[in-house]
Amino acid sequence: MLGVYMAFQNNEKWLRWWLIVICLGLAYLLGEETSYGQHYFDLPMFDAFQNFNDQGENNIHNSSSWFDQKPRAILLLGMILGTIVHPLVKRFRGRGLFDNPWWLAPTLACLGCVVFSQVGAIPERIDDLNMFSMSAQAFTGGYRSSEMEEVYMYMFFVAYLLSLRHRLKLHKAAAARLEK
Repeated sequence: MLGVYMAFQNNEKWLRWWLIVICLGLAYLLGEETSYGQHYFDLPMFDAFQNFNDQGENNIHNSSSWFDQKPRAILLLGMILGTIVHPLVKRFRGRGLFDNPWWLAPTLACLGCVVFSQVGAIPERIDDLNMFSMSAQAFTGGYRSSEMEEVYMYMFFVAYLLSLRHRLKLHKAAAARLEK
């Protein structure tokens, strides 16, 4: 809701489009994670999903890695580049990876979400290496590491939108002072 509100409140064309893309992406994530209301409303599995979904749910992210793992990897790469690499490059080179437009890069308010998304995924990453005969996730009480990673990815978007809203207010206040 915050992203939609911000999109309608802003006059900058590309920022508005960026916020719309974020809102559409979040709507897709929410729809996929809730199987488009299947479990909330006790809906049957739709015929369109029966042919390719391997978990009996009304979503496409359980059908292929192209709808789950690869988009997640791209999103995580963007989160890491924007929240960790960009500020470090900016600190040591005086210019970030992407300084223009200014609103694209996340702030350090998002850092905790990025770090904890990766910390939460450590047991699964260890299991992916196949170095041990026992699963590292067995020591976590049975939670799926990917679920923890997803929670922090969603929290990243909340932190990003809240920090962007704050920066927009500061930007508008600075512009108003310059006009005086």
